[in-house]
Amino acid sequence: MKGSFARLAANRFKTKHKEVPLSGESMVARLDEALAALDQPTMDGINTYFVSWAARQVGLKVALSGLGGDELFAG
Repeated sequence: MKGSFARLAANRFKTKHKEVPLSGESMVARLDEALAALDQPTMDGINTYFVSWAARQVGLKVALSGLGGDELFAG
């Protein structure tokens, strides 16, 4: 069932869909690299790093996250 909503949406809108499984072990193995990539302290920098990494694994060069999207409304 994991990823099924994303898969359904991709099928419905006829978009490409790729899944990149990420285990706890693989996250721990890349944690030093993720921390080195941070340019400032942040609450979700590690999440952003791994999502960006997964996007690059499937060939994407640009990904929009929506982070900061509420700034128009003063947070």
